[in-house]
Amino acid sequence: GLGTGEYKGCVYTEYPHPNHPSLESLIARCNELHREDPTRAPTILFIQEGVHEVEGHYLRITYPMKIIGAGQEKTTIHGGFDIRGTKEEGKKVVLKDMAMKGSSRSGLRNDNGLSFLCKEMTFTQCGNHGVWALNTKGRLINCVITQCRWSGIYCQGNALIELEGDQTKVDGNVTSG
Repeated sequence: GLGTGEYKGCVYTEYPHPNHPSLESLIARCNELHREDPTRAPTILFIQEGVHEVEGHYLRITYPMKIIGAGQEKTTIHGGFDIRGTKEEGKKVVLKDMAMKGSSRSGLRNDNGLSFLCKEMTFTQCGNHGVWALNTKGRLINCVITQCRWSGIYCQGNALIELEGDQTKVDGNVTSG
């Protein structure tokens, strides 16, 4: 069981979760549910306040969903997101209200995956890029990308990333020199 509920007509789940000791475990189960029966898979994941460690390099997202933290100053993920999934018009991954800090690689990686929207996010102290995109589209609204080893934002191939919002700041990156 995933312990899901209904929120504004959507299936949701939360982390920390009694059946899943790690975010990887919970997200892997969500991806598995989506493969089995998309109507049973959570479309919203709420991540509660606190610091949450990623065991590997990335949390892999393979279908359109929203992942919402308790706020940039309240929910911190030590690791990154890897967005995959088949591109489809009007379908995207939404990341909101959290900080990605200290990823050994990029804070957000998207290699030909679903389009994405990041809102009120911080990407900081990443080992590679803050946001790395190849052949995909993304929007960053009121996001801060700082102190990353390489570029704050790196687009490659047929990628497009739109920046919006007066709180958006991409500054102090390329700490590798």
